[in-house]
Amino acid sequence: MSYKRVYLIYFSPGGTTRRTVRILSESFKDADIIEIDMLKRENRDKQYTFESTDIVILGLMTLVKPFGPVNDIFNAIRGNNTPLIGIVMFGNGMYGNSLKVIERESAKRSFCMVAGGAFIGAMSYNKRVGKNRPDEFDIEKIKLFGDAVNNKLKTEGTVPIKSNLKTDWPKSSVFHTVKTALLLYMPLGKVKVTAPLNRIEFTNNCINCGLCQQRCPVGAIDLHKKLSDSKLCIGCVACVNGCKNGGIIYTNKMMIKAANACINHFKGRREPETFV
Repeated sequence: MSYKRVYLIYFSPGGTTRRTVRILSESFKDADIIEIDMLKRENRDKQYTFESTDIVILGLMTLVKPFGPVNDIFNAIRGNNTPLIGIVMFGNGMYGNSLKVIERESAKRSFCMVAGGAFIGAMSYNKRVGKNRPDEFDIEKIKLFGDAVNNKLKTEGTVPIKSNLKTDWPKSSVFHTVKTALLLYMPLGKVKVTAPLNRIEFTNNCINCGLCQQRCPVGAIDLHKKLSDSKLCIGCVACVNGCKNGGIIYTNKMMIKAANACINHFKGRREPETFV
């Protein structure tokens, strides 16, 4: 079968998910590449229907269920036995059952998940975790993965992943494993970061450029008042990651402490995992 269009659909507050799916799309040289940035609310409000001759590359950050509008993203897309490549980004730690969530939810919407990959990027809350990832070695693996998926589609057509998708949990704590599993298996849209954890504050470095307000996927930022509505905020920190001047920062002490602890917990280099 000849695939005419490759759609890159991504929610990428830190930019590494977007970069990864773009690199992956380079393997599909004969198709038109079309991007749909789900950080933008107007894109999530639309309805997209894809044909069997399309390819969808869906890129999400690992914890998109509590830290992103995941229900809106999945409800905006529908396939017609459309091949889908599921991509999750994680900060050199664990990616849980995120790939299985993509497989389950995409199947409900008439997609066929033909491949999946868990790739490493710098953590949104602490850039020292997964620093400078994806690096040149990651990029080479992304390209090899893309070539393998392209070859599969050309020779076998739209067929599901042959190997079982893995779940990736911490090995040291059974309690943490169970807790994380319960959170991720809850229905879409039911898991949200509580308002006290979403503490975003402006600093004197703010130059009123408005980029943070533009990047916020839920309209939580009022630039005129220099305030972020913690009840609307989903904690994705797209605003913080997009600011080049340190004009807006994340200030919840508990979350900052947890992110700092990840530097030691996840200091060993993790490598991408792929399934075709």
